[in-house]
Amino acid sequence: MSIVLRSGKADGRPFDKAMFGLPAADFVEAVCAFFDVDEARLPAQDRSALVQSLSEGRSRLDVFGAISRTSSAGRLATMYDSPLNAIMHDSDAYFVQDVLERYAPDDDEAFLIHACQQILGRRNSELEHLACKYDLRRGTVTRGELLDRLVRQARSEGRLIGLASIMRDSPELSPAPPRSPSAIGWPGMLGINAKGQEEFTLCRSDARGGWLVLKNHLMQDISIVDGFWKVGPGFLLAGPKYTLTPGTWQLSVEITQPDDARLELDVVANSALDVSFATTIIGSFSGSILVRIQPHHLFNEIRLAKPDQPAEAMFVRIDKIELVRLGAGLG
Repeated sequence: MSIVLRSGKADGRPFDKAMFGLPAADFVEAVCAFFDVDEARLPAQDRSALVQSLSEGRSRLDVFGAISRTSSAGRLATMYDSPLNAIMHDSDAYFVQDVLERYAPDDDEAFLIHACQQILGRRNSELEHLACKYDLRRGTVTRGELLDRLVRQARSEGRLIGLASIMRDSPELSPAPPRSPSAIGWPGMLGINAKGQEEFTLCRSDARGGWLVLKNHLMQDISIVDGFWKVGPGFLLAGPKYTLTPGTWQLSVEITQPDDARLELDVVANSALDVSFATTIIGSFSGSILVRIQPHHLFNEIRLAKPDQPAEAMFVRIDKIELVRLGAGLG
């Protein structure tokens, strides 16, 4: 006996079983089209989550059923009305954010382990744990912002986590913090920042989770593992070979890497015949260094190199490398 699926449209045409062989994203779009589910009923964010659930091993029949129920469910009002409810794991949960934030108030590492176990149902990978712990330590994220990040990650993995706060007006996720004015420059260009200072950005992270860096400044092929670059020995970044205005410049660096990992950083000119600054960074680092650019320093460049080390040390996350010219009186 054969079963023919028919759509809810007036034409009642049969479902083409070949759609089950489409790539995940195309499959989701094909099923939505079959049931006449528009973006008002299934927004792009939920469609992406369904695609992600397929990549995590969720059955296509589960996704098919979730979308079919959406076709007559009406407009999605909140995250709890989402068709993703039909394919969530049994361990989904609801938490009071204020209680989670106050866990182990003097121990960020214990807080992070507890939060991941509660929200993700697992511990983070070593690299994810390193990045989160360092972000908390240097104050680039609060505990509340980190919890919001983990909830988004859980949703992308097919877990519906409710997070409410008695200290907020709304239980919705916090908006992403605004980027500082120092991060507005486009990488690879010598420009003027919001304070009217000359600025050059070699590389910086992007709010969407990637990096902004010119291709010709990237000196080797990299792969991404848990938000880190997996690299080999040798130069990682080098540029821009510009003639900079003589004076005092501030080199700002934000780098996360394993505790015993090393990176070599320098600022050179004239094909490295003149060295304005050079150091070796061990472990993660966030800070600024004063660099003096002399009138005879032509073709200046910032270089970042990775010494040959054990495999577990060959990971790095670069959040910012930039030069900003300070006032003439500071030189």
